[in-house]
Amino acid sequence: MKTDPDEHPPTGEQPPPAEPDRTAAPADPVGPERPDIPQAPRRARFASVDTFRGLLLMGMVFTPSTAVGDHFAFLRHAEWDGITMNDWIFPAFLVTSGLSLSFLLRNPSKQATYRRLIRRLILLVVLGIAYNAYGTSWFDITELRFTGVLQMIGIAGACGAAVVLASRAMFGADKMWLLITVATAGLILYGLGLDLISCEPIGRCSPYLEFDTAILTDSHVYRAGQAGWDPEGLVLSIASSAFVLYGYSAGMVIRRIGQTDRPGTVLRIGALASACFLAGLAASLWAPPNKRLLTPSFALPALLVSASARPTGRARHSPSSA
Repeated sequence: MKTDPDEHPPTGEQPPPAEPDRTAAPADPVGPERPDIPQAPRRARFASVDTFRGLLLMGMVFTPSTAVGDHFAFLRHAEWDGITMNDWIFPAFLVTSGLSLSFLLRNPSKQATYRRLIRRLILLVVLGIAYNAYGTSWFDITELRFTGVLQMIGIAGACGAAVVLASRAMFGADKMWLLITVATAGLILYGLGLDLISCEPIGRCSPYLEFDTAILTDSHVYRAGQAGWDPEGLVLSIASSAFVLYGYSAGMVIRRIGQTDRPGTVLRIGALASACFLAGLAASLWAPPNKRLLTPSFALPALLVSASARPTGRARHSPSSA
């Protein structure tokens, strides 16, 4: 019987190596077929939160310089007392900062979280001072303003985070009633100071400027202290942490029941917005709304606008953090 030489090669000879199958898909050592390797959890993003951020960024495009002559006056800041649409942009941004903080601190705090918060504060202050220095002499800081928008965001966010972490240390968990109470009490006490402490010239000054200049000196505050107030002063920045705490409280509602109880989410955040509105009306009988001084009659309606802009908690999943 004739044999196949390829099947039985001569002695001392080895069969040629088989050609690899290049059509086969390569094995994926970290793919879903390897259940022994843990996969990164998918985190939920809330459509209402992203929509609110998008609307805020869109509003920031229309700065006061967008207004032309007597047209679009609502894009300018109020000359002194009063409220325009543009006056609410920055407070809403602080509320968003608190909203983001609620997602950052949703897990038990670790040393890495503390380092991240401190690094964020330092970075914002440094960038804010560098921005103020833009266009001036980098080597002469004698007239450089140390306060500003970025510095205010950093200070307000740090103070809000400190209140949250302190409440956790006391009660072992976030207590919304405590955060809202601290935020509201801080605004009222700040407003009382505006009313009870005299300053010059009466009507266009902040009594807290003296505190700011005592720490930073006149040359390092807004307009070298000649304006009579600093719209991003140290005391005002600390008082602005109320926006952060209200945003954090709204974020707690969205995180806890936003995906499972939309009517409950609307009800709770709506109640918060209504309370801000009524408190703002009551405060307007005490002092007119004023953004530069952050009077309670300005701050509380601003919280109303921010809260009502994101009443729902519809979620979509994303591998990135919320």
